[in-house]
Amino acid sequence: MVGITLIGVAVSVAVALWIPKKYVVTSQIAVPSLLDAALITNNGYAAYSREKLFEEYLTAFKVTQKFSDFVEQGDWLRKFYPDVTKGEEARQLSELRELLVVEVVTPKATKGTGALLAEIVDVSFEGKVEVLAVEFVNKFIGYISSNLLSEISRDGHGLVRAETQKITNEMELLRFNIKEVSAARLAKLGEALILAENLGVKKPDSVRLYAQTADQGLSGLTAKSGLFLMGSGYLQGEIDAIKARSSIDLFISEMPGLKKRLEKLKSISFDFSGVSPFTLNQRAVMDGKAEKPKRALIVAVGSVLAFFVAVFVALIMGAVKRRKEA
Repeated sequence: MVGITLIGVAVSVAVALWIPKKYVVTSQIAVPSLLDAALITNNGYAAYSREKLFEEYLTAFKVTQKFSDFVEQGDWLRKFYPDVTKGEEARQLSELRELLVVEVVTPKATKGTGALLAEIVDVSFEGKVEVLAVEFVNKFIGYISSNLLSEISRDGHGLVRAETQKITNEMELLRFNIKEVSAARLAKLGEALILAENLGVKKPDSVRLYAQTADQGLSGLTAKSGLFLMGSGYLQGEIDAIKARSSIDLFISEMPGLKKRLEKLKSISFDFSGVSPFTLNQRAVMDGKAEKPKRALIVAVGSVLAFFVAVFVALIMGAVKRRKEA
């Protein structure tokens, strides 16, 4: 019994020492600050609350392509699996993905409650080389942040271009309409000027003159409206004033509002330097403590099993001995 137990203990110790150490490193992130959320909203063509921005960030963690791009850019497969071959890369990439765990700390999901927006999250990674595991977690968190802000910037630029084009088209349409109105006005004034000059109306006259001229068979819209009664002096002056306009924008009531919207769009900087879609509560660090294997537990379980095996063997041997003696 003693011999078998000692052998079991020795084997357990050997197994515990043979199993490589595995380290679990953790970084904790939380919703971004009010200032960061406000800066991202103000400097980009978007509107995010702290919780919504953090949800977008966590969603990016789940995108397989982003993870693959990060691993490829940092050559992480070669770092974690130096002997990996071409045919094994897909399997090793999948294994590496499973080692990264994102767990919501707050709020805790309870039965009967709907989906809640995460506020505090632990990002953990398990690796054989602690320094690599720490570097991997910290850099991946930063990579996803930069990637998300780049996407916000890219999408925002596209939306700004589309909105700018829409406003520009609206402004051009208004300019076209006012030009048409001005051309129609000039046509009416020109016709009225001819009538006023022919009738000798140089200054504004009374309705009496209009009544007299109406009996002379005057026809046409201008004559019926009595615009010629303003006199040739006034009519020529208005014609000259319309032709001398330096900018038709001043005569379009909607133009100031549209120009203000354009200026606001131009002022969007898409400068996200120094801001982040998350708050870093705890950065992953090295502590030198391996989470796996639990060597003491392995030796204890192995010793207990060896003892029971020894008892079982001793009982069998005793039974066989007694049978021989009988």
